[in-house]
Amino acid sequence: MGSAMNTVVKPGRLDRLWPYATLVILFISLSIASPHFLSARNLGSVARQTAVINIIALGMTLVIVSGGIDLSVGALLGFCSILGANALASGLGISMSLAAAAGCGLLWGGVNGLLIVVLGITPFIVTLGMMGVIRGLTLVISRGLPVVNLPKSFEKRR
Repeated sequence: MGSAMNTVVKPGRLDRLWPYATLVILFISLSIASPHFLSARNLGSVARQTAVINIIALGMTLVIVSGGIDLSVGALLGFCSILGANALASGLGISMSLAAAAGCGLLWGGVNGLLIVVLGITPFIVTLGMMGVIRGLTLVISRGLPVVNLPKSFEKRR
């Protein structure tokens, strides 16, 4: 009885295909359910709406594959976005605002890296703590309000 309970079931090669199979099934089902699903306008809209999440997911994939973890990514995205939007609203151009947001991300990432590598603190603890710090700073800077007075050239065109 003891040996049967200790048996570990290893996933087969076909089990690894289930996420892809469900994606294909979902894609086919939505195509049948709505004639608008496969339109260029809808697919473009989906691509725009998921672009930020996809970029973050690519970066997080590299972190996870290397055996690490970063819990502060979402908070960092919010902080850098507020910083970039405030820079844009204050009159800086799009290039400078993007550079400020990217530089902010590099700076916070560097702080995380230094705490982990130099001080030897566990990445889970560093990024969990940094998530709280960054969320708090974002709330203080934004005062919980959206950024207004963005240039007209930054607005969505239809």
